[in-house]
Amino acid sequence: MTTTRQPPFGIFELAFDDHDLAANRAGNVTDRQRERLAAYSRMLRQNIGWALVITAALMVGGIGFEFVRTGGTLELFGRRQSPFVWMGVALFLAVMILTTLVTQINTRPLKRGTVTRIEGKAHLETIPVANRYGQYTVYMVRLDKTVLRFYQPSSQAHFQEGRRYRLYAVRLPLLPSVIPLSCERL
Repeated sequence: MTTTRQPPFGIFELAFDDHDLAANRAGNVTDRQRERLAAYSRMLRQNIGWALVITAALMVGGIGFEFVRTGGTLELFGRRQSPFVWMGVALFLAVMILTTLVTQINTRPLKRGTVTRIEGKAHLETIPVANRYGQYTVYMVRLDKTVLRFYQPSSQAHFQEGRRYRLYAVRLPLLPSVIPLSCERL
């Protein structure tokens, strides 16, 4: 039995009920939506954590390779490579601090559940995609300058071409993306 594998982006799907919509109108998120936001926050922090681990492993591997290349003597390695090692460590620490700050800034609205209203005319587009995960379809919705990408047709079904909508979402301050919570037709 063959199945088409969907990309793991279910966090961004637009699934809500009347209770969610009423809470979003009041500027609040429901417990169910808060769980989705927490899952996205965890995913974002884990991805950045893995990137830092891989960067550290590459640096240690490069230092080890250079140590072996210089004959394995600490004296020769220390004289020739110490400035480069210290620059690499300083660069790694700077990147780690910067990514930690960016992550903290981006996850703050997720933790607080800050609801943003986005209004505009809906423009719908369906894009078939084939890659190493298999074949799937991206359902795109444009509300003026905001672009939403869904992987389930039920998320795009909330919108009709050319109609005006108000989308309730959480906007990430340093990334050009929003996490949709609910929507209503104007």
